[in-house]
Amino acid sequence: MLKSVASWLASVLKGAATKLVVSGIVAAISVYSAVQWWSYAVGAALSAWRWLMAPSGVARWAVGLLIVCTLLLLIGIALACWDSLTKAKPLDWADVYEEDELYGMRMRWSNFARSIRDIHALCPKCTSECEVVYPQSYPPMSKFRCITCAHTSDEIPGVGMEALRRIEVEIRRRINSGEWKERYNLRLAQQKARRQQQQQQQ
Repeated sequence: MLKSVASWLASVLKGAATKLVVSGIVAAISVYSAVQWWSYAVGAALSAWRWLMAPSGVARWAVGLLIVCTLLLLIGIALACWDSLTKAKPLDWADVYEEDELYGMRMRWSNFARSIRDIHALCPKCTSECEVVYPQSYPPMSKFRCITCAHTSDEIPGVGMEALRRIEVEIRRRINSGEWKERYNLRLAQQKARRQQQQQQQ
């Protein structure tokens, strides 16, 4: 039993000695690396100082100052680019506002070069395409009628391009007044609610 205890103590001491030796080697390498790095840094700084102060046809300190200013300018440009890339872009109607409820129909259009184009109507009930009909009325009016379920829009003053122009004028009014933001956020909330309802039904 004494032999087993003695061998156990020897193994423990041997392991501790090994760890101590390894720790010492790592510490020595770390200190040596730090000293070497510091000596290199000091040597580079002294070399740069001697080069700047050495006599020449051109003032080397001016060249060094120019280099420093150039580096600072490049760093400033890099920071400005990073800030512009990471900064949140304000919401712009031309990027997101391409659908709204007008005259009892879901109107869609495209914003090409901030110009409203290709206005067309979708049925709010079945999302089908709609056609234009012209009821017998005075003054002349137009309506959109769903091809599938025959749902009809409210009356739009004018016929043909004049009626589309009235729709564009109303879209522009909502853009200029800022109302489009509320309409856009409301549509996002409705879409989210529909998705949640579909998930619950599944």
